[in-house]
Amino acid sequence: MKVIKIVFGILAALWAIALFPKLFGGNSQGGDLAFSHSMGSVVGILIASAISVALFRSALKS
Repeated sequence: MKVIKIVFGILAALWAIALFPKLFGGNSQGGDLAFSHSMGSVVGILIASAISVALFRSALKS
């Protein structure tokens, strides 16, 4: 079970890293929804980071 938690923690961390280009590169078009797209990326990064931290803590505790 510990290995599964570590693997999913790594996947969640990679998911958070994968959202960074969307955060910085997607605003070149501008428009009305540019702020919404940026905040969606930020929320996705925060969720993925929280999942990753929770999985790593759970794996290291047991």
